[in-house]
Amino acid sequence: MPKSESRLHNDIKKAIKGKGIDKIQYLINKDSAIVNAKGKYGCYPLHVAAKYGKEDIANYLLDNGAEIDAKDSKGQTALHYAIKHFRIDAAKFLILHKADINAKDYDGYTPLHIVQSNWFVYQDAIHFLLDSGANINEKDIQGNTILYHAIKNYNLENVYHYHIASEKEYKSSYQSYIADLLERNADVNDENNAGETPLRLAENKNYAEIVEIMLKHCSTIKDDQNMPPIDSTKSRNLMTEYHDANTSYAEDCALIEKDKVVDDYSTIESSLSGRAQSNIKSDGGCNII
Repeated sequence: MPKSESRLHNDIKKAIKGKGIDKIQYLINKDSAIVNAKGKYGCYPLHVAAKYGKEDIANYLLDNGAEIDAKDSKGQTALHYAIKHFRIDAAKFLILHKADINAKDYDGYTPLHIVQSNWFVYQDAIHFLLDSGANINEKDIQGNTILYHAIKNYNLENVYHYHIASEKEYKSSYQSYIADLLERNADVNDENNAGETPLRLAENKNYAEIVEIMLKHCSTIKDDQNMPPIDSTKSRNLMTEYHDANTSYAEDCALIEKDKVVDDYSTIESSLSGRAQSNIKSDGGCNII
């Protein structure tokens, strides 16, 4: 009695994980249908080979009829699997064999979108994909590019998630990452399905340092009134507050120290020059003015 597809898949999956190429050859010679036998979550043997970084097995599967861009139940290809499991050599092999570097899953995520969510961990994979020709402005099902996602995920909660030594180190690394995306021609004006751009997202979240990076790298940016962003009210005010706060912070701290005011926040406010009030924080790190 012929084996079911799931049993065939389990047989070859075990061989891929530990038995080596000889066992794979034996199984395929015994029943060639095993090459495209789907298993749990709709993944194919090629997905498994990519996940475990078995390029020799992937090559043998392709030689025997495996489809390089076959998708699992989430719409992910073997290249998605290779990238998200840090199998860069397997990803290189697949791309060399004409895997679609911009293949999208059912959420519209390319391999580049997949690794963007954990940018700090996957920096090498992101650089590899971009260097290999991945479209930096490819959109997911909601119309979001990786630049949009990068700005959306710019939050200090990730300092603790990634166990980074300091907030300063995290911000510096993230800002360098976004600057690199801009150097690679990420589009700050690319609207998603809701009509929001990466630039507008940064403005709306008051990420002044990110807006500044965008302005430095993209002098030709125009806003929705066809004006340079620095001339739009939102960007201009944000930049003014950002630079005033940073340049006057030391001076304002000196004023606070001189007055020795720690509990009366209204007195602190009146003591400040008005440029760095946003820098005053409680012990919990929250803005108090």
